[in-house]
Amino acid sequence: MGKNYPKAKKGNVVDDYFGVKVPDPYRWLEDENSEDTKNWIEAQREFFNDEIEKMPFRDEIRQRITELTAYKLPFPPFLHSFGQTSIVKNGKLYFTFSGTQKIMAMDLVKREPYEAIKYDIDPDRQYAGISSFSPDGSKAAISFKEDGSDWTDIMVADLEKKEFLPERLTKVRYAGTTWLDGSGFYYTRHDEMIEEKKLTQKLTMPKLYYHKVGTGQEQDVLVLEPQTDLVMLACNDIVDEKYLLINEYGEINDYYLQEIDCPKNKIPIIESNTNQFSYMGTIGKQLIFSTNIDCPMGKVVMIDPAKPKKENWQTIIHDPDTCMENAIFSYGKILATFKNGPKNYARQYDLQGNFEHEIKTPCEGITLFYANHENETLYFAFSSFVHPTVLLECDQKTGECKSVIEKPGIFDPDDFVTKVEEFKSHNGKTLPVYIFHKKGLTCDGKRPTILYGYGGHAHCTNPQYSSLAIALAEAGGIYCSACIRGGGEYGEEWHKEGMLLNKKNTFSDFISCAEGLIKKGYTCKEKLAIHGTSAGGMLIGVCMTQRPDLFRIAIPNVGIYDMLRYHKFTIGWSWAKEYGSSDDPEEFRYLLSYSPYQNVKKGTSYPATMIITADHDNRVVPAHSYKFAAALQDTQENEPRVFIRIGKKYGHGASSRKQVVDQLTDILSFTLFNMDEEYKMF
Repeated sequence: MGKNYPKAKKGNVVDDYFGVKVPDPYRWLEDENSEDTKNWIEAQREFFNDEIEKMPFRDEIRQRITELTAYKLPFPPFLHSFGQTSIVKNGKLYFTFSGTQKIMAMDLVKREPYEAIKYDIDPDRQYAGISSFSPDGSKAAISFKEDGSDWTDIMVADLEKKEFLPERLTKVRYAGTTWLDGSGFYYTRHDEMIEEKKLTQKLTMPKLYYHKVGTGQEQDVLVLEPQTDLVMLACNDIVDEKYLLINEYGEINDYYLQEIDCPKNKIPIIESNTNQFSYMGTIGKQLIFSTNIDCPMGKVVMIDPAKPKKENWQTIIHDPDTCMENAIFSYGKILATFKNGPKNYARQYDLQGNFEHEIKTPCEGITLFYANHENETLYFAFSSFVHPTVLLECDQKTGECKSVIEKPGIFDPDDFVTKVEEFKSHNGKTLPVYIFHKKGLTCDGKRPTILYGYGGHAHCTNPQYSSLAIALAEAGGIYCSACIRGGGEYGEEWHKEGMLLNKKNTFSDFISCAEGLIKKGYTCKEKLAIHGTSAGGMLIGVCMTQRPDLFRIAIPNVGIYDMLRYHKFTIGWSWAKEYGSSDDPEEFRYLLSYSPYQNVKKGTSYPATMIITADHDNRVVPAHSYKFAAALQDTQENEPRVFIRIGKKYGHGASSRKQVVDQLTDILSFTLFNMDEEYKMF
């Protein structure tokens, strides 16, 4: 072990998988409550902070990152609602200011924002957002998250009095709520949650409850409990004033109607389904969903509850050449976003599925629509490399857009270039990569470059805003984002080519993109850093252990690194349909062949590495990062160094503005220092 690394004892745990002995010397780091683990964490924090503070230009980098991160406009607060929830209620537009975490309302005539609810909140530790409104708009269910955890509390706000009612609902993980009437709503909670194990406990038994406003949680009525392991059991809507629309999501993704007054009466809508389905709302008595069943590129379908079999479904929208990402209803229209590789489209249709016009977004970027059931104005969040996530409003008749609240920019978008390069995979697939840099930059093969990747869960990579990308580009660097298999850029077939026993395509695609950037003269391996978050963190862990010679720097963020045990924590078991499971002999051998933690080899020189995690991440538990860091530090005896950055009191990604600034400052400082680059404006 390198002489300055904090000591990590080696245990003697060895697991037997189908006759294969697999050592797990750092199993003890999975116990977040043990004194040994706590001491190791604090030692690693001290070691990291001592080293990162010595790196030059940190003050200048922090100042610029702070300026760029402050450039945030209002954004919609409906992160936990179902797709049909309206962002406008009783003539008022609701949104959240990210810097203060205050829920705001704006009268659409006066156009003057005000605090919708009076409350105290620490924006560096807490998040608040509206889950749903009561039918008359007098009340709202408000979700609160603290220290980045996925655990959520729900409170009820009286919007007329601008104050909260006394009750507080706990043990909630996904804070979607559906109101029956003005007197109460349905929500999901995990009664099996154990307080001292809530950051790592495996969760499989969500239950659906009805909460009557003005009463304590102990009086809530149990409506439904699962008959099999589920990630989520939710009521998505009240249909025909008679039924609950229930969604069971786990290894399946099924929907059925359950009669409110007679729960035993159930009408199956979608059964034994493993495809993607997202409920949009109703047209008359017809249920509308977006789905990719029998249609890898996605479509919108109408289902009659009286004739729910698939042969009776009616397809409303289907474009065979582009992948549908998102679709909602808004004031008699269907709004949908599509993607074809690196190209994005936002379109408006009537309720019969007839195309009306494109939505005129400011440039190539990512669009997320929000419903408005009160007037013809469309609202959506938009982001690009040069546009921070902003709330835009759009004329439904013309498709013309403008910001809800105008604020001056702190850089000129015209100073930057966004383009797409296409590289080839090992088996001939075309791999688009977004390239972002300052206009006029000469690509001399030595530019400091960060290549970002994800490649999982059918998630699409898009050109969205990053303070890191702007700051790097301003310093003469290049920021790149790769579209690789496992994502959804070309539909479900593209996803399937990078999952389960095809997962190695994801890693080889990313490596091909890195090699392509070097061959095209953008950078060289001495100036190339790779970065990814969550499934992208695992991607970086695999690529740096498979091709350590190709990269100067690796920054895996909140990743899955022990692929043999990921399914034993929180909701990790539900990812087995994406990665496979070590409980299956064939899948075990495949996972073992690339799992980052098990593939750290003595005598190998790995890139300069900064593993990023946080102590309240209960989605991808930080033990993955702890074990991976301990294994790398044991192996990497000399330069370059391996660090682990363990965030305090936040979860699966930095959530407050201060946390974002701190983390991005560390990433850019670490990157430029290990490339022997100065930080100066280009």
